[in-house]
Amino acid sequence: MNAVTEHRPPATRDPSPDDRLLELVGEYATGKLADIDTIVALAEARAREVPKAPELARRLDAAWSVIGELILRVRCLELEVAELRKAGDRK
Repeated sequence: MNAVTEHRPPATRDPSPDDRLLELVGEYATGKLADIDTIVALAEARAREVPKAPELARRLDAAWSVIGELILRVRCLELEVAELRKAGDRK
């Protein structure tokens, strides 16, 4: 037989411990990459839920307006209570 007509299948060898270790590391890395993909997808979803800067500014302005109004109303009530106490002391 010559080299062209002779074909032998490659010799099969028993997997070495190094081969098994590489296989385990590959499986572990694949699992971790899947975990990372999940975490990244969750972070992207949460980031999309955060309002944009103009929306945040509008909400903040509205909140400060409400707080300012509450402060004015409390001050008006304080003044009215003070007047009622003065009127009660005169009697």
